[in-house]
Amino acid sequence: MKDGDIKCLLADWADTSDNTVNVEDFIRSILPEEAPATYCLKTPKVGTRAIPKLEIAGAEFDAKKPDFTVVEDFMSDKIREEVLKTVNLGSDKHITKVSAPREKAIRFVMVINGKVHCLTQDFFVQNEAYNQDTGGYKRVYHLIADDVIELLEPSVLEFARYYDIPEKTVILIQIQTSRIMPSTDDKQLHQLRPSLQSITGQGIHTDGADRAVLVCLHRGDGVVGAHNQFHGSIDGSKPLCEPFALMPGNAVLWKDNEIFHYVTRGAGTEGSDNNRTIMIMHSPGEMFLLGATNENNDTDLREEMHQGEH
Repeated sequence: MKDGDIKCLLADWADTSDNTVNVEDFIRSILPEEAPATYCLKTPKVGTRAIPKLEIAGAEFDAKKPDFTVVEDFMSDKIREEVLKTVNLGSDKHITKVSAPREKAIRFVMVINGKVHCLTQDFFVQNEAYNQDTGGYKRVYHLIADDVIELLEPSVLEFARYYDIPEKTVILIQIQTSRIMPSTDDKQLHQLRPSLQSITGQGIHTDGADRAVLVCLHRGDGVVGAHNQFHGSIDGSKPLCEPFALMPGNAVLWKDNEIFHYVTRGAGTEGSDNNRTIMIMHSPGEMFLLGATNENNDTDLREEMHQGEH
C-alpha cells in the first residue's frame, strides 16, 4: 500500500462508518508495519524524527478563482452569535509568549452526501516546513462540539462549493479567540509599532494547505490593528493588498498553496472589548492528522512562480 492511497481509503472508511470516525487509528491500521515508527511526533520529551511526506491527492480546483477574495455576510449574524454563545474554547498553550493570549477549539470534518460528518481526533500536527515555532508538535485542543458543527454546516458547505472541494476530503476547522491586552501608551497605540502583540505568533507564512477561509466571528471595538494582509513573497517584498480589518460575519478565502498571508500586530484599548474571535478552515486537512507535508504547497516553488511580479 502506498501513502497516496490514504485519501481513497479514508473515503471508503467514511462510507461504512457512522458520523464519528477515529481517523488516526484507521490510518495507522492501514499503513505498512514499519510506518508507525516513522510517524513519531516531535514533542519536548521526544527527539526530532523525520515525518515522511504523504502524497495526498488534491482536488481539481478552479484556476479562474482569484488568489484571495473577501466575501461580506459569509455567515449570518444569527448563526455567528449562536456559535459564540455555544462554542467551548480551551487555553492555547502553544501560542508564543510574545503573542496575545489565545483560546482555541478544533474539529476535523468531512462532507459526505451534502452533510458534514465529524471526526474524533482532538489534536493536529503542523509540519515544521510551515511553522518553525510550533511545527512538529502534537497540539491538543478542545473539540468543537457536534451541535456547533451543525451551526457551521452552511459555512463548511459554502467553502467546499466555492473551491469545488470533493466530498470526503478532510477539512480542519479551528475557532480561536485572541485576548489582546490594552496599551496605556496612546502614542504606541496609534503608531502600532512592532513592539505590539503578535496575533498569530508568526510572520508572513503559509499554513500548508491548498485552500483556506477565515471568518470573523467577533471583533471588539477596542481592537486596534490585527489586520489581514496577503503577499506574493514570504519576505514581504510583493504585497498583494493593503492590510485590512475583517469585520464580523465577513470572510476571506484564499489559495494557501499559491500565496502567503499575515496578520499585523495589534493592541487593545483600556476599558473596551479587546477580543478577536475567528474561524479558519483548511483543505485538505489530511496532513494535519499526522504532521505530513503537502506536495501541493511548496514555498520554494511559489517563490519562483512570483519572481518578476511587482
